[in-house]
Amino acid sequence: MDNKTSYRAEHLKTACIVLLMFTLVGLTALNFLYDTGGAEGALFRRAQGAGAEGTPDTARTARVVFPYAAAVRRGGALTGAAYDAALSDALYGAYETLLGTTLASARDARSVTEREWTDALGRDGVFFAFGAEIPAWLLAGSLSQTESAALSGLSFESLLLQDGGGGLELIARTPGGVWAFGTPLARGLPEFASELPDAAFAFELGVPGSPDRLFTGLGSSRPVLEAGDGMAGDAAAVPELLAALNFNPNTDRRYTKAGGEQVFVDNTRVIHISPGGLVSYSDSSVLNTDGPRDNGPAAALNAALAAIPQGTAFWGEGRLALRQFAEINGGFEITLSYELNGALVADSDSVFTVRGGRLHEARIRLRPLYAADDTRDMLPQRQAAVLLPRGARLAPAYAYDENEGVYLPYWKHY
Repeated sequence: MDNKTSYRAEHLKTACIVLLMFTLVGLTALNFLYDTGGAEGALFRRAQGAGAEGTPDTARTARVVFPYAAAVRRGGALTGAAYDAALSDALYGAYETLLGTTLASARDARSVTEREWTDALGRDGVFFAFGAEIPAWLLAGSLSQTESAALSGLSFESLLLQDGGGGLELIARTPGGVWAFGTPLARGLPEFASELPDAAFAFELGVPGSPDRLFTGLGSSRPVLEAGDGMAGDAAAVPELLAALNFNPNTDRRYTKAGGEQVFVDNTRVIHISPGGLVSYSDSSVLNTDGPRDNGPAAALNAALAAIPQGTAFWGEGRLALRQFAEINGGFEITLSYELNGALVADSDSVFTVRGGRLHEARIRLRPLYAADDTRDMLPQRQAAVLLPRGARLAPAYAYDENEGVYLPYWKHY
């Protein structure tokens, strides 16, 4: 992409985001009509997190559910964004209140064939795709709602909102197939004035694989990523990290091992912080089953999220996104991946094990990365998709290059 084209693209992106934000203001009013609350609905509210020891925390919960692709079809024309966090987040934000009320009121489930699914994708509506299987309770909770009984036990890979014969409908692709749900919400998806990039679904382009994979006309050039100073350049970073894990920042039970690894001890709890940004946490007392315990998934997620330190010293320009939420023997394991502008960074997963609503173990990989001025070209998305093994998924990613000392982009198959 030449400089002139890049200049126009950036101005187009800025204009789109501003227009979408105006839409968000209008749609937020819907929240006062449908507010179900509930325990799961408290997820991600900053005033209701749970600290590393299960104690109330008012400042450190974080949002970790984001679509990697978002699109809107109006008058037959499809526009949207894929692997572009600014645009996909803005479009998601414009409809998240409506999506939340839809999840809370979905009913009358029916199975949908692949042909019916592609037909629905070809009609006017709003579409979102996620980079992981998102449990319905978790997605609804991230939108301050509780999922309806019809959605219980489901996980979503992608969603479509569109007007049906009797009102607003929700159509969802899950690991077990595609399902459609009615709602009591009136027909009439809110419109917004925007100029998003043209887009197309895989089935419209004849690309094999999942029919709802979204392709856009944006260029395939991505910036190189550089590591910032991280905690080494911020004197307050270590105390903030300790506070996120509910440690006393002024503890004198600390020492430094050969090689620079810092160790902090608080009775049964131990934290190790390596010079490379790997943080490990363990609390052996969690295995003691005495006393009240909350074994629910919502409590587990809140305990993990409350333990995540916030700030550029830890994450640079990137963020953590949910990759997996799994039930294990006696608890839950939550995996969060580091991403920057919709692209995953290799070897950067953070994993949290929660038992009885308390953080048992954590491995947090801090990644203070920033986009550099230098860019690298990748294969166009459509060409890269053609080379996919059958059944594989495609996503932009970054890996560290030891020769150049930076993170370089590539297409990841998984």
